[in-house]
Amino acid sequence: MEAQKSKAKRDDKKRKVNEIIDEMDESKLDNTLNLITNLMESSKERINLISSVQQLSEEEIPAADHPIKTMMCYPKGPNEGKLISPYLQNKAYEYTIGQLSMHFTVECTKLIYEYLLGEEPRNWLSTSTLRTWHQDVSHIHVSSQISQIAMAPAFSIMIDESTYIPKCNADTVATTVINTINKDGLDIKKCSLWITDNIAYLSGDKKGAVVLFTINTND
Repeated sequence: MEAQKSKAKRDDKKRKVNEIIDEMDESKLDNTLNLITNLMESSKERINLISSVQQLSEEEIPAADHPIKTMMCYPKGPNEGKLISPYLQNKAYEYTIGQLSMHFTVECTKLIYEYLLGEEPRNWLSTSTLRTWHQDVSHIHVSSQISQIAMAPAFSIMIDESTYIPKCNADTVATTVINTINKDGLDIKKCSLWITDNIAYLSGDKKGAVVLFTINTND
């Protein structure tokens, strides 16, 4: 009897859903499909999360709960206790990673400084001084490499992502590379190879940065 009632309720719900679907246009159908798909994916993620939490030991649960309360929820205000948006969670994550990276860099530099001195310094240098020292060492290293490249019969360059140029297009990249090579006092005619990822504005056979570089340096 209960099974029949349950089946009748399911059939009634299906009928109502079908009636609503029949009245939808193509756009509404697409939106509904996307909503259902996202909901199913979200449910899978929720199930996986619950499963992972259930596998934690009694000692591990407080450790897992702490970052959720301190980093993923609003600590105060009208939204206190509610989850922060994924965007803000990502920003918090990036900030934390950045701070950790800086900490590890400073600690590593201190160890290198201690190694070069042969003994532990009586007073640790400030973070800003260590950073300046690290930049100076990097500059010396780069200058040494440039001096070696200048004596070579040919050299290659590797183009990677950069935030120091105004636009990521063929003309800007080609011009930046030319200016950089000239600034370092290298013979631009010796640049015989570019190593890049296969992006159209870099490797395009007609208007790519490599083509523009070749044209502009053969004038």
